[in-house]
Amino acid sequence: MQGPKPSDSAPTVDQTWTSRRRPNMNAKILTFSSHGDTTLLEYDPATADMEEVNKVIAEYEAKTGAQPFDMASGERLERVTREQNEVMMVHPIAGG
Repeated sequence: MQGPKPSDSAPTVDQTWTSRRRPNMNAKILTFSSHGDTTLLEYDPATADMEEVNKVIAEYEAKTGAQPFDMASGERLERVTREQNEVMMVHPIAGG
């Protein structure tokens, strides 16, 4: 048995990510660690309370040490804005 070809399942640069469960949720906060990627939060940037989104990120960062990065630019974020549709929380590497 073979799984889907990478070209069949991997999004292209031009595609926009949207949630399969909630189509209007077109932004997400992911965590990246040695355990794999996990969705921490999905939200609609047009209607989301960005203070609440940043509060969730700050609490997660304080608890785990993970730092938020904008996936489009690769830059470390101090605050998430409506323009950042995909943020990756990167956990520190032990001994690194």
